[in-house]
Amino acid sequence: MAKLRLKTAFQYCLRDGLTTIAIFFGIMVAVHAALAIAILIFARPGSTMGNISLYESAAMITLFVTGIVAVRENLRLLIQHGIGRRTAFISQIGVAATLSLIAALAGGVLIGVSQTLLSGSLQIQYLSFYQMTFNSGQIAAGWGAHLIAAALGFAVYFTGYLLGMLVSLIFYRLPKPWKVVVAAGVPVFFVLIVPLSVATSAGKAIFSWLAEPLARLIDFAFRAPGNYLGVSLLFAILVACFCFLLMRRAPIR
Repeated sequence: MAKLRLKTAFQYCLRDGLTTIAIFFGIMVAVHAALAIAILIFARPGSTMGNISLYESAAMITLFVTGIVAVRENLRLLIQHGIGRRTAFISQIGVAATLSLIAALAGGVLIGVSQTLLSGSLQIQYLSFYQMTFNSGQIAAGWGAHLIAAALGFAVYFTGYLLGMLVSLIFYRLPKPWKVVVAAGVPVFFVLIVPLSVATSAGKAIFSWLAEPLARLIDFAFRAPGNYLGVSLLFAILVACFCFLLMRRAPIR
């Protein structure tokens, strides 16, 4: 019975997510095709080469927004139909993983096709996040490279979806006055207060305890694809734990 309820919840939550991914992928196919046609027709011989990476950043933003929007509606409807919060949470994690995997595999195909179409162009080339970050901006061939690129894409999209869930659940729990405070205060804190504080000696001393370990972590993550994948998945697990704690007590309204 529990497995049946989990399957039903997962299928319900996945349905809208698949529609979102299908619409997004259709838009990205149109954008890639338009750019490829424009480059092949209008590019002038001898112009400088450039690299472009559209899909992965757009997919991460799409899944982030999907996580924000989907978790509230799904949680409300599932609980109204007798589905427990734990089951609802597990189904949301399953949806996040499924959509992230689909986006990663579809993106690999789209980027590969785009690279093939522009293989004779000397003006511009499409690159994946893996190729731009860990392969010196060069197109990587072979199944191993494609699998690594897909794994990194999955980690980025999965983390983005969970971060969207976390943001949505935080606002879900807050009373209306605190929603305004957080919505206005967080951007002000990071855009104004932190840069201005770091410019002073006292501010540097205050934020150095966080900045130095964070810089070391980022440096470690970008040394190798495996490092980045491990750090991203550990961060995703941490975010998922916070989401679960918030979802257990989220008010239904």
